[in-house]
Amino acid sequence: MTKRILLALSMMAVLLLGTAFPVQAATPNFYISNIVTDQSVSIETLNFPASTTFDVYMGPGGTQGINGVLVATTNSGDGGTFGVTYNIPDALKGAFSIDIRMVSDSGYQIYKNFINRIDGSTSIHLTGHNLILYVVSVVKDTSVTLRTQYFPTGQDFLVRMGKYGTHGLGGDEITNLNTGDSGILNVTLSIPSDLQGHSPLDVRFDDVYGQSAEISFYNCTGCGEGPKETPIYLSDLTPGSSSSSSNSYYYSGIPSTSLVSVVTDTSVTFYGYNFPANQNFTVTIGPYGTYGVGGVVVGTTNSGASGSFTTTYPIPAQYAGSAQLAIRWQGSVYYAYDWFNNSTTGSTSITPTPSSSTSYYYGGVPSTSYVSDVKDTSVTFTGADFPPNQTFTVTIAPFGTLGTGGVAVGTTQTDSNGNFTATYTIPSQYAGSAQLSIRWQGSVYYAYDWFNNQ
Repeated sequence: MTKRILLALSMMAVLLLGTAFPVQAATPNFYISNIVTDQSVSIETLNFPASTTFDVYMGPGGTQGINGVLVATTNSGDGGTFGVTYNIPDALKGAFSIDIRMVSDSGYQIYKNFINRIDGSTSIHLTGHNLILYVVSVVKDTSVTLRTQYFPTGQDFLVRMGKYGTHGLGGDEITNLNTGDSGILNVTLSIPSDLQGHSPLDVRFDDVYGQSAEISFYNCTGCGEGPKETPIYLSDLTPGSSSSSSNSYYYSGIPSTSLVSVVTDTSVTFYGYNFPANQNFTVTIGPYGTYGVGGVVVGTTNSGASGSFTTTYPIPAQYAGSAQLAIRWQGSVYYAYDWFNNSTTGSTSITPTPSSSTSYYYGGVPSTSYVSDVKDTSVTFTGADFPPNQTFTVTIAPFGTLGTGGVAVGTTQTDSNGNFTATYTIPSQYAGSAQLSIRWQGSVYYAYDWFNNQ
């Protein structure tokens, strides 16, 4: 299993510098409003279509609710915003992490993850709400003041800032912020010198448990919130870039891990690469779906000068017999997590995909932008900041699937700058679908997006 950052960079509906961008209809979404451990989860919807029936499923964290337990059928009534509570099925009681998914016959598929339980003595602060940021004020090239809402209390967040479209991933590290007693506060962030003169800008807050919030803002005095983008749905995100203690070293990679081998109930070997160099990571193993949070410490791994390692870790005795387990590498700033099947495998030789140039290193953030579509016929996208001169298989699938398992509609080759513009045929089986997902899958990197079929 190789960890990847998944990006959901979607269409904008803005008027910027006199340029009109395509307008997309509001996207149905929901957030978790309340959790009663092992009993129920409550949601509140946003922008739901009227008179639409949704089947509601729950499954273990990481499954997206696919093939989960059907817990209810909900009709959206007048649509828009409404609240509803669902019982947690017996099969998932005791689970740390649960995914809830809503699916309609008309093609809508939406899912969210929530934390159901923390076992043992581990004390962490989690909130059932989506974390929300508001722009209070901006002083051009100097600072932005933000207000937090629905943040957990007493929690540390790493704050980063980057160019628009990056979601703050790989951005400049601005501060470590504690949310205090209320979780609601105003915070003023300085705009780094390398971002001055750029607008809009993205700000991102991340904690060590995978909770995150992001917002865009226009970098001009008296201006406010920037263009809206779809949030990143999956949580396997590692903190971005940081200056190292090594002189002139700058880390801009994506820490990745790959399973090498397993000896059932005894040990597991992983290969790690693209980690920040010469840093220590505490390694924990825990139940599947926990991301390794609160797990048993099984060792410490140093990433070495190359940022890569191959290490074997003992499987804790209390997890003997578990079908699947989670593993986590936790550093002082950066972290990564993965999972594995607890069954004996043969050894696998794994190495990073080499570049065509021995001195080349890709540290970008692939992004895609909708250009246009012809209903039930074709859709055109542009891509930027992809790894250059690489081929991506493109698939289209129902909305909410991230393009996974979709119909292949072609391949796209990025140019020497990592950019492309391409038109893809909409598969006939998806004619009439209101929204569709599209995915670009390479040998290592991938991205996905969605569009209104109108």
